[in-house]
Amino acid sequence: MNSYVYFLGERSDVPNIMKALDVLVIPSDNESLGLVAIEAISSGLPLISTPNDGVSEVLDSNPDYIASSNDSLGLYKLMKQYLEDQVVLPKRKDEILKYQERYDVKRIASLFESILSGEK
Repeated sequence: MNSYVYFLGERSDVPNIMKALDVLVIPSDNESLGLVAIEAISSGLPLISTPNDGVSEVLDSNPDYIASSNDSLGLYKLMKQYLEDQVVLPKRKDEILKYQERYDVKRIASLFESILSGEK
């Protein structure tokens, strides 16, 4: 396992680390916002998650990213698909870009500014 999984502790260079990863796995039972998913998306990093409210909402419950069940077997099946099928990972890297626009910092800041200023 040590050749595949690294426990890095607290880091200040998370965007750089995400750019070096092939895929991010979020095995959380409960994720209210899905901030780590949004961070991965902003880095162009495909991700896999168990079905939890936050990440499922961020990714529209897309079964290409969200495991079919909230257990290790569901997550394993999706991870195996990403790792064994040579077409899947590059395809997911391209597809994740469609979510980037939705969570773009400048776009969200502009939305907040228009809401706070009373614009529609």
